[in-house]
Amino acid sequence: CDIATNFAKQTQRWEQRDFERHESFATCDFPVDDCPDMEAYLADINFDERLFGRFHELYGIDAGDMEYIDLFCAHYQAKDDDDDENNSNV
Repeated sequence: CDIATNFAKQTQRWEQRDFERHESFATCDFPVDDCPDMEAYLADINFDERLFGRFHELYGIDAGDMEYIDLFCAHYQAKDDDDDENNSNV
């Protein structure tokens, strides 16, 4: 999504792997609530309602009982067979 990519470029979030929060596999991510444009986009496409509605269909959980603890945009890089060392966040 261009919104996430643009925000991450502006804030350099894709260049900052988080080894503290992610001990096994450090990722590059940011909380959605740090990016107002992403929050607005997700609201415009009714993301919450669609996701919670689908969970209700699949698992019978009342959509009104669901909420996020955290919602993040994450960046993962595909591992290149010739570059194992530089792709440790995969």
